[in-house]
Amino acid sequence: DDSHSIFSNGGTSLVIHAKADDMKTDPSGNSGDRIACGVITK
Repeated sequence: DDSHSIFSNGGTSLVIHAKADDMKTDPSGNSGDRIACGVITK
Protein backbone atom coordinates (compact mmCIF):
# COMPACT_ATOMS: atom_id res chain seq x y z
CA ASP A 1 0.00 0.00 0.00
CA ASP A 2 1.61 3.24 -1.19
CA SER A 3 -1.03 5.55 0.31
CA HIS A 4 1.42 6.69 3.02
CA SER A 5 4.52 6.89 0.80
CA ILE A 6 6.61 10.07 0.81
CA PHE A 7 6.72 9.61 -2.97
CA SER A 8 2.99 10.25 -3.47
CA ASN A 9 1.60 11.49 -6.80
CA GLY A 10 1.02 15.00 -5.43
CA GLY A 11 4.63 15.33 -4.33
CA THR A 12 6.08 15.85 -0.87
CA SER A 13 7.84 18.81 0.68
CA LEU A 14 9.61 19.33 3.98
CA VAL A 15 9.86 22.55 6.01
CA ILE A 16 11.98 22.88 9.16
CA HIS A 17 11.18 25.75 11.53
CA ALA A 18 13.43 27.38 14.14
CA LYS A 19 11.23 26.51 17.15
CA ALA A 20 8.86 23.75 18.20
CA ASP A 21 5.20 23.74 17.15
CA ASP A 22 2.97 25.05 19.96
CA MET A 23 0.22 22.59 18.84
CA LYS A 24 -2.34 25.45 18.87
CA THR A 25 -1.63 28.16 16.32
CA ASP A 26 -2.41 27.58 12.61
CA PRO A 27 -0.84 27.20 10.14
CA SER A 28 2.74 26.90 11.44
CA GLY A 29 2.22 26.51 15.18
CA ASN A 30 4.02 29.76 16.06
CA SER A 31 7.23 27.85 15.35
CA GLY A 32 9.36 30.74 14.16
CA ASP A 33 11.29 31.31 10.98
CA ARG A 34 11.73 28.70 8.29
CA ILE A 35 15.34 27.60 8.44
CA ALA A 36 15.30 24.91 5.74
CA CYS A 37 12.94 23.50 3.14
CA GLY A 38 13.04 21.12 0.23
CA VAL A 39 11.19 18.88 -2.16
CA ILE A 40 11.49 15.11 -1.82
CA THR A 41 11.84 13.37 -5.18
CA LYS A 42 12.50 9.83 -6.29
